Amino acid sequence: MKKSILVRLNFLLLCLTLTMFSCKDECDGVNCQNGGVCNDGTCACEPYYEGGFCETESCEKFLGTYTVIEDCSELGPSTFNVSIEKSDGINKIKFVNFYGIGLTVIAEINGNNFTITNYVDLGFIVNGLGSINTSGNIITLSYSVEWPDETKDNCSATFTI
Repeated sequence: MKKSILVRLNFLLLCLTLTMFSCKDECDGVNCQNGGVCNDGTCACEPYYEGGFCETESCEKFLGTYTVIEDCSELGPSTFNVSIEKSDGINKIKFVNFYGIGLTVIAEINGNNFTITNYVDLGFIVNGLGSINTSGNIITLSYSVEWPDETKDNCSATFTI
């Protein structure tokens, strides 16, 4: 009789142990930020946030001062510095001294890519597509600049931090 009770008790303890471990919440202790949601222990981030806990704005990887090596159809090759800063809106960055002539241009980011769409500064119209490498230290950009006299300059540039 004692053996029967011990077998039942051991079986009950085994069932309780299996239940406790099989029902463990993978998201217990995971603190997703900025509207991120935990799913199986991993944060799924809202647009324009990234990182293990959605703690970083996606635009932050672009920010800094870069040396630009540019080659354009009208102006030819040139080298200058550009500063990239946060702009209004979580999905926008601002290029200061764009094109090497002091233009300020706003781009919209999407992950590691960005787009400049009909941005006008000082009478110049800028359009372009660019991306940052996964290491976060090189940006490549292809763009056009239409001058106030309607001359169009097509350029490609590499930005190195």
